[in-house]
Amino acid sequence: MGPDSVTRAIKRISTRAGVPIAWTGHSLRIGLASVGRRKGKDGIAIADQGGWARHSHFGLADRSAHHRIRL
Repeated sequence: MGPDSVTRAIKRISTRAGVPIAWTGHSLRIGLASVGRRKGKDGIAIADQGGWARHSHFGLADRSAHHRIRL
């Protein structure tokens, strides 16, 4: 698998289903941080799992709040 394998697979599936999407693999990373922050999870654990430097993800997660999609 390459760095964009998941993104390509999701886009291919969405195209076949006729559901247009505009996101990248980074959307999954930032989604993890956003949900974790909303649920009160430990910031260090979120940073470690998302691959960010510790404490650097908080601004990204907070700024992305308006991009949330509810399914």
